[in-house]
Amino acid sequence: MGHPLTVLILEDNPDDAELLAIELTAAGFAPECTRVEDEAAFRAALRQAPDVLIADYHLPQFDALTALKVAVEVAPDVPVIVVSGVMDEETCVRSLRHGAVDYLLKDRLTRLGPAVRHALETKEREAARLRAEQDARDAGTILQSLVDGAPTPIYLADDLGRFVLVNRAFETAFGSSRDHLVGRTALDTIEVETARGIAGRDRRCLTDRTVQEAEEVLPGTAGPRTYVSIRYPMSIQGGSPAVAAVYTDISRQKETETELRAAKADLRAQADALAEANAELQKLDAMRNRFIATVSHELRTPLTSILSLTQVLGDDDLVPGGREIVATIERNGQRLLDLIETLLAFAKIEGDAIRLNLTEVDPAELVRTCRAAIEPAASAADVTLAEHLPERLPPLRADRQQLERVLLNLLGNAVKFSPGGGTTTITADVLEDGGAVSIAVRDTGIGIPADEVKHIFTRFFRSSNAEEQAIGGTGLGLAISKAIVENHDGRIDIDSRPHAGTTVTVTLPTAGPRACR
Repeated sequence: MGHPLTVLILEDNPDDAELLAIELTAAGFAPECTRVEDEAAFRAALRQAPDVLIADYHLPQFDALTALKVAVEVAPDVPVIVVSGVMDEETCVRSLRHGAVDYLLKDRLTRLGPAVRHALETKEREAARLRAEQDARDAGTILQSLVDGAPTPIYLADDLGRFVLVNRAFETAFGSSRDHLVGRTALDTIEVETARGIAGRDRRCLTDRTVQEAEEVLPGTAGPRTYVSIRYPMSIQGGSPAVAAVYTDISRQKETETELRAAKADLRAQADALAEANAELQKLDAMRNRFIATVSHELRTPLTSILSLTQVLGDDDLVPGGREIVATIERNGQRLLDLIETLLAFAKIEGDAIRLNLTEVDPAELVRTCRAAIEPAASAADVTLAEHLPERLPPLRADRQQLERVLLNLLGNAVKFSPGGGTTTITADVLEDGGAVSIAVRDTGIGIPADEVKHIFTRFFRSSNAEEQAIGGTGLGLAISKAIVENHDGRIDIDSRPHAGTTVTVTLPTAGPRACR
């Protein structure tokens, strides 16, 4: 089956038209032919847009040249082939000039098939060319819209520095119209200092053929703005070198940087002021610690003397009630001495002046000694003391006096916070790896509210229920104990619930594998 082909034949002889159809069929086409012989029918048939027009050069009232003019007017895309029984060179040239793509003699119609193919190919090439031109125009329009609508200034300049293209944002940034800019150089159209910078950067970009980045300040219609510019080399019509530039407004960023620098300077000033205030506070703190230590030492000497004298007085016969008076003096003196010792220990902690006198300490013997020391207070408070110790415990390498202070503080708290009839239990155990000993003091006292447990080792902190029940204390004992334990590379933990008692556990590293009773 041949290639479909719609053919308009301008021919007054039906037989000649038939011959054309036969020849086209022989050439591999499947022609659908329409024959006309006057201008009115010709115009009407042209409007149906046939694939090809074959026109007889000589007609009684309508020749091929007139048909060519009509074809250009009505259907300019339809290719025209002129045929004639007789045709000289002048007639052929005239036909081609009027728009014919080919011409044939009727006695050489074997060329008709190739001529039609050539005409169709020419038509397709022309259509492709027109499409390409339209696509180029469309692309150019899109590109121009894209560039012109960009919010950042953009320009294109040739190798002589003349602006080839600028967008609206560029006009705004430079305070000048494109009519004034295009075709001229920056030095011709822009403020001199700014223009020199632009021209110099353009030259470097073209000379080095590399991307150039710079920070520029442009005049602008609303005042100067700061931009980062990116320039890159490219080519324009005919391969001529050119430079394209795109600007990004960073004015707000620059303002922010200035604000940040000011804020940093302010923060540095505040930090310096805080450091100065902190140094002053440290001086005052050191003075306070020295004052506490001095006063404590000054008080401890006469108190020690008073306590010694009360012991002497207690051995002699006194007036009635004298022994009770002496006992009261001794008890209150001891309270003052304990308070002074606590203040001295606190001063050492604050001044980071805890010095450990390390010796080998038997933890079982330490527990028994501390229990014996606290027994009178426990009996007076109607609190039962109990202990549970394993048969053997490894020794500790520690400062015995400091550990004794810790255990006495924990046992004293347990007795103080337990109601009459309560029990305080002290236990010790060896951890599985043998590298540490844990000593726990457990009471059946009032406990600590859950939200306050995390603050219990804070200096001067006292639980709310201790305050409510007016139980005395400085709020320093556990803070001092924690500092001492941690100075021994140990750990102190607390577990407490209101009305369910408190357990404080001290874990300390052992001195070595040798155990003691």
